[in-house]
Amino acid sequence: MNSGLIISSIALGISLTVSTIKLIDWLVHADPRAIVRVGRWLLFFLAIGSIPCLIVLLFNQQWRSP
Repeated sequence: MNSGLIISSIALGISLTVSTIKLIDWLVHADPRAIVRVGRWLLFFLAIGSIPCLIVLLFNQQWRSP
């Protein structure tokens, strides 16, 4: 295996671990109102982001399996 692939995989794993720890720490220490507010914004952006995806699927007619 390529050493660059191994090093980048380890770096990605460390980054994901640290990000997960920071997210859990934020959830434990955050105000519940802030958590709800962030959840609402995430839901809003997910809904807005799904519209272009659905339009692309409609134009490519990829809404069903072949």
